[in-house]
Amino acid sequence: MDEPDYTRKMEELLSDTCTYNKQHDGTAKKEAEYFNKSTRSILKRTEKGKKLLHLLEEDPKVPSMKGLPKIHKPEIPLRPITSGIRSAPHKSKTTVICPWRHQRNKRITKNHLLGQLPVCKRDYMQLIEKCIGFRSFRFKDQEYHLLDGLPMGSPLSAVAASLYLEMLERDHYRKIIPKDAHWFRYVDDCLLVFPAENDTSDIMYKLNEVVNNIQFTMENESLGHLPFLDTEIHRQGNKVLFKVYRKPTNKDDLIHFYSAHNERTKHREQTLYFGLTSWDEMLCQYEMNGGLFSFPLLGQCSITKRTQYLGPVPAQQTLR
Repeated sequence: MDEPDYTRKMEELLSDTCTYNKQHDGTAKKEAEYFNKSTRSILKRTEKGKKLLHLLEEDPKVPSMKGLPKIHKPEIPLRPITSGIRSAPHKSKTTVICPWRHQRNKRITKNHLLGQLPVCKRDYMQLIEKCIGFRSFRFKDQEYHLLDGLPMGSPLSAVAASLYLEMLERDHYRKIIPKDAHWFRYVDDCLLVFPAENDTSDIMYKLNEVVNNIQFTMENESLGHLPFLDTEIHRQGNKVLFKVYRKPTNKDDLIHFYSAHNERTKHREQTLYFGLTSWDEMLCQYEMNGGLFSFPLLGQCSITKRTQYLGPVPAQQTLR
């Protein structure tokens, strides 16, 4: 994508007056000054808060927005990402979010959460309100104000959005779906399993009526197959089988083992992507499963050879 096309798409995205509003140059600086002043007054109330005064940026930058191309979608739309590093609320957002880190797949009790707060409950809620209320950003030489939603890229946005969706699920969505249905969600991807006699269009219509700015699109099962996240679900009678799903735009690009990246990065990529440490282990698992594997083995072997993560393939261990 060349720069004129990129700029045109970003300006089209930012022309949505229901989501973004242009503002005069210098407005973001005034908002940052107000944020620092009001946040400082909150932190000075308690001894715990005074220890966090160093989080305030003395010379804050205006958050900047960029667009990441969604190359797997038609016409390659842009995903707006806002970088708030060194902006007025960035360090405060990072501290506010600390009690929620490392809590994935855990049930968080009220007492546990209150014990993890960096300040008292009242001040904590006011800090969250100040952080979420800071919505200025810049694209090129123009300043904007976000009218609706949360900035993608903010450390606070993911948790706030997840809590909001959990509230919608509890109060609305689970009352709409059939009682014998199963609802699974990961971030903004949902999997709904229900008897075939239910009217999908009616369910979709009611779900989209809850919040105007949250609209669902639907992909139905086709010939017993349905991709969900990085898996492809296969329904065979009463059984459900899974295989790894890669989008058509996937190129299997990995960091080469002999690249200049640090060892920690390359080790993480090897561990997470392959989950194996040697060709012997790969072949052993392949033979034990009677030639069946949980991901496309030959494709993985090709990637491994190309990036040299497991070393060259021994001649006597040719895969068939």
